[in-house]
Amino acid sequence: MKKKFKIGVFGSALGKHTVVEKKLAYELGCNIAKKNCILITGATFGLPAESVRGAHNNDGFTIG
Repeated sequence: MKKKFKIGVFGSALGKHTVVEKKLAYELGCNIAKKNCILITGATFGLPAESVRGAHNNDGFTIG
């Protein structure tokens, strides 16, 4: 059985985030899922949540 890479995405949960920042976080999650890696976050709002959304929309596996 091949092990999957685990990639952590941590960042600002509070504050104002630009549309570009949100888009980049979402795309990061998409790419992590497309590469069949596991996304790990601190289970919070903000940019980490955007990356989780991207991963989930691409059938990715997330922890956090």
